[in-house]
Amino acid sequence: MLRKIWILITLGWLLVGSSGCNWPQPISMHLPVPDAPRVWFDAPRDGSRIPLAPYEIVYHVNAPAGLERIELKVNGEMLKETTDTNNVDSMQTLRTIWTPLLPGAYTFNLKMQDINGEWSLPAEVKVYIGEEVTPTTETVTPTATATATPTNTPTVETNEAITFNTQASPRDAYYGNCNPHHVTLNVILQNAPINASVVIFTRIQDKASGNWTNWDSGTAMNPAGDNRFKRTLDITQLDNADLYVESRLLYQFVVVEKGDMIGRSPVYQDVNLYACGFTFPYLLETKSPDLPFVINTPIIVK
Repeated sequence: MLRKIWILITLGWLLVGSSGCNWPQPISMHLPVPDAPRVWFDAPRDGSRIPLAPYEIVYHVNAPAGLERIELKVNGEMLKETTDTNNVDSMQTLRTIWTPLLPGAYTFNLKMQDINGEWSLPAEVKVYIGEEVTPTTETVTPTATATATPTNTPTVETNEAITFNTQASPRDAYYGNCNPHHVTLNVILQNAPINASVVIFTRIQDKASGNWTNWDSGTAMNPAGDNRFKRTLDITQLDNADLYVESRLLYQFVVVEKGDMIGRSPVYQDVNLYACGFTFPYLLETKSPDLPFVINTPIIVK
């Protein structure tokens, strides 16, 4: 009898002791998901310095499930958005020409979405435009001056010495199934340097609400000699041109010499845009004006 009691006590102690043991737990391994979308830059390299000139950005996207949307931004502003991917090749090499307007630091951000709605982790590189400036040892007295920050929108003061003679043709254009959907803009500079170049910036303003889209990243005008410049715009290719039933094309010319902005025109709004045979998926939400000009308020020329 005593032996049975002793066996029971021994078994009880064994059970109590075993309940406090730390048994091995399953190991959690964070392995990469093989079918997750991925993006990366081939050029430029992070931290590289490139000249103040047109540059070809090369990047890869890989989505085993199929491509849906690709977004490439510079300094937080959309440089190129691709939605017509056809979902053909899961991996693609893409190239985009980018023209910096000012020396300085720029950050490129790339991400993509697959057909399942999953976004990739963003890829990011930072580059420096123009030659590195060596500081001088000359001592100067500090003064209060405005510092210009490189952006993709015009931000310089109007140079009164430079005048702009402009012409737009036609004044009415369409997006959708009607013609014409091309507008040719001409500008003649007076009192401008002979080696100056011109960049045009555009945005769309709704006639009904007064809402407008963001300024685009700028397009170089084609030189025609004697400080004459010309550019033909395809309305159907403008950013967000199809957001409104009736709108205006707002545009501004920026004069550049050796990478520096030396003048800008007023903002013109003499081109009307109309929808024709087009179904609008959505309209812009009401928002406050966000003119990109840091110095001076743009003059609207009717």
